[in-house]
Amino acid sequence: MASLFVPLKESAHAASFRENTLVLPSISVGNVGQLACDLILYNAKEEFQKVGYIRSRSIIPMVGNDAFDCSGTGNISVGVEVFQSREKKITIIQQRARFVLGRTRTFAKELVAWAKSAGFKQIILLAGADSGFWNGNEIVYRKCFYTSKSQEVDTTIFDKLNIERLEAIRADSIELFKPEATSPNKMIYPAARAGLLNKLHEACEDENLDMIGIVLFCKEGHNVDEGLAMATIANYYANIIPPSDSGESTTWKAPPSWKALM
Repeated sequence: MASLFVPLKESAHAASFRENTLVLPSISVGNVGQLACDLILYNAKEEFQKVGYIRSRSIIPMVGNDAFDCSGTGNISVGVEVFQSREKKITIIQQRARFVLGRTRTFAKELVAWAKSAGFKQIILLAGADSGFWNGNEIVYRKCFYTSKSQEVDTTIFDKLNIERLEAIRADSIELFKPEATSPNKMIYPAARAGLLNKLHEACEDENLDMIGIVLFCKEGHNVDEGLAMATIANYYANIIPPSDSGESTTWKAPPSWKALM
């Protein structure tokens, strides 16, 4: 079987992912994860190098202009690209293409199998979720939660940011999530339209790979603010761009890819 990861021939170094943290977006409400990944990659462009791309039959083929350079260099972007900071041991996957219908679970299993074999120590998934389908009485619009199957997860950073843990529920307890109830008493996170979230958690649990989900509840629309919020939280949690010498947090610069936002 062909490898999921395809290295770039022109990459300055052969990518080694052992003990790296893998950050990736979930194709979900508001494109929040994708907006955040572009923001982080552009603002840390001196740190991150494109080292390859992901090739999978589960993803619709796509090609476009360079997302980070509008000068007409002739470089292109493809559906799923892989960037790495060798120094920080952080790898970011940016996905711009959608999944083939019905292939999301297959891709989750493919991705986790590759991540496990490549030696990644943790996966961080950035997802948007539809606040209109929240089942509780609380207003969760623009509220962020984290998800983890582990009871030993370090919550220090989430506690500092006042981010609560999203508790799993029985899939068959809410009509909307009954299609996810593939087995009796199956537990899922009640985040509607969050893309890979539950499937990736399930695949990581099967492979005993640590995973954290960062989930921002929102609505479809002009989601720049949500993208900024997600980037700030992910950056703080993964320690990608450190604060300035004066202690000030990151001042984000919008990437060229955002110029096409409606």
